[in-house]
Amino acid sequence: MAIKSRLVDFMPATSLFRLKTFWWMAGAGCLLAVAAGWWMWLSVGKSKARDALNAQSGFREPVLEINFPRRVEDTAENDRLLEAGVKSGIWRTQRGSGANHFIEVRLTNQGRMFFSEIGNDIVSTARVGKRMVKEVTTMKRRGTSREIEFVYNWEELGEAVAVLGDDGPEMQKDNKGEAILLYENNQWRAIHWGTTELDESVARFRKLKAAE
Repeated sequence: MAIKSRLVDFMPATSLFRLKTFWWMAGAGCLLAVAAGWWMWLSVGKSKARDALNAQSGFREPVLEINFPRRVEDTAENDRLLEAGVKSGIWRTQRGSGANHFIEVRLTNQGRMFFSEIGNDIVSTARVGKRMVKEVTTMKRRGTSREIEFVYNWEELGEAVAVLGDDGPEMQKDNKGEAILLYENNQWRAIHWGTTELDESVARFRKLKAAE
């Protein structure tokens, strides 16, 4: 260390400056290389995550998961929720008389193309439409899985979506979602996804309770 110190002491100022500049540039180069590698890994990872989600039919063409009792409680809230289906010609409603008031839902001929009356329930048999992930905005590593956030939009919407009214999906509108992807059999596969825009509008129908 003493010898090295003496060498530095006797080193010309210009040489010392060049040496410091060299090490500074080398360090900066390493940082840039690491940053570039990270950016490339993230870009490729996001691209593969987007393709994996778009390749899954369950995400790409989701089922309209609506299932509710054919006879529901006669409330103003239920009446408003069923109104969009009436206006779109999917079903009609009529009020029952007697000790317990209720709203009864009856499918029209058009409605039977997308829904079925199974026992005392109205059950959707239709798909919402077709959607596509445009961009994966964030990606987080969780062991062998990845948590992602993404932006998607609808390319097609089926007629049955009309029952969702103004809260339903819209064409070419950017929507946000999140998903968990798992790496298995040399490929990424989405094991869970959530899309608030669709999930919340469908969830309203779960509040329809059967009339007593």
